[in-house]
Amino acid sequence: MGIYYHQSYSKARGTCNFGDDINPFLLGKLFDESIIDSKDVCLIGIGTIINDRELSRVDCYPRKVVFSSGVGYGSLDSSRFDDTWDFACVRGPLSAKALDLPEELAISDAGLLIPELLAISNEKVDKRYPVTFIPHVESDLSSGNGLQDLCKSLGIKYLSPRVESKEFVVEVIRSSKVITEAMHGAIIADAVRVPWVPVKFLVHEPFKWKDWCASVNLPYNVSDLGLEFWDNRRGNFSNFKNAWQLFKRSRVENALSKVNLSVEPLLSSDSIFEKRKNALWDVVRLINERYAK
Repeated sequence: MGIYYHQSYSKARGTCNFGDDINPFLLGKLFDESIIDSKDVCLIGIGTIINDRELSRVDCYPRKVVFSSGVGYGSLDSSRFDDTWDFACVRGPLSAKALDLPEELAISDAGLLIPELLAISNEKVDKRYPVTFIPHVESDLSSGNGLQDLCKSLGIKYLSPRVESKEFVVEVIRSSKVITEAMHGAIIADAVRVPWVPVKFLVHEPFKWKDWCASVNLPYNVSDLGLEFWDNRRGNFSNFKNAWQLFKRSRVENALSKVNLSVEPLLSSDSIFEKRKNALWDVVRLINERYAK
């Protein structure tokens, strides 16, 4: 298959992650079947995958086409980028700068197109949740039980990034506000015009957040939920360690409550959102014209 995205996490963990595993659906909907099935052209999709480790896995392709991917998570030797590489667009201006690309190629993350491709209409989905919290997938796996409990006590909907893709998008639409540690939680919220608040708990990579926020003309301003805690899944914590985890959980609950009550949510302007979406569609047409057989 002529597409590449970050798969090793899902394979190693035996679970899915929306931000990675949406790629086959997204790219399959956008691009001609001859490109998707190509042995010569590789489409590199959404995610923070422009680094030496990830890109070494596509060296075998005669042609590599980058579509809204982002730089990060490791070293990057720019000398690898010869005339077999086609940077159609990248996630944001920081990625473009790191790659020495023209500013006009810094469009945005193509996750902005997902709700449209899923044919989900905001008007047909009722609002059910005043606030929804979306953890990073690692936080969901390591601390999900405790996070769900504290969300329940605060009257906040908990949404795992490991649910099926359409369910994930619909649940975001059902929310009046999203508080999210997962960046694709913010991207989908912005795409369906739901205000969102970025937070840090267990996993946070500032560069990718700054990169994407800049692409939609929004400030990078993350709220820290404080102390990390872990679920006692195996039941082998000592009494002291268990008490310490519960204490930290209570501090996170207080921090999340404060964020919910006092932090102003973000949402890109309608004009910027439409401009970025239209630019992404222009790139899709260009790639199809250039590479479809």
